Amino acid sequence: MKNTQPSADITNKVAVAMLIDKNGNLVMQRKDAWAPISPNMLAFFGGHIEEGEDPLNTLLRELDEETSLDIKGLKPEFIFEQVVENKDNKIRPVATFFLYKVVVEDDNFEVYEGAGAETYSLNELVKRNDIGYSINKLVKRVVKEKWL
Repeated sequence: MKNTQPSADITNKVAVAMLIDKNGNLVMQRKDAWAPISPNMLAFFGGHIEEGEDPLNTLLRELDEETSLDIKGLKPEFIFEQVVENKDNKIRPVATFFLYKVVVEDDNFEVYEGAGAETYSLNELVKRNDIGYSINKLVKRVVKEKWL
């Protein structure tokens, strides 16, 4: 008989940062062509929560790995947790996202992973069609619940 229950490993847990500059714009990561999920698309900075990590430590580790931001000076603010169908990921089609708001001075920092950083107002961002599927779901909730 075929097992119809999802494996315990099917849910990806991901911590992501909604980077906000001093003007209230969002600083997004542009994925490169080799990204395993959402290549060439806009995404929040962040990544997968590893075994034994909590979302905040994951977020800080990922920002340290992906950018030149001084993580000691950051004050991440937890916004919400959301389970999202992850259409861009065929291996783990469901993801639990932990979204944090992180204020940064501007987008003048180095990006070590992906094609770079791009800055948009929230109004500009919601009109774009080059946002990863899961991130787009989070952005829509940010708009609906007026987090910015």
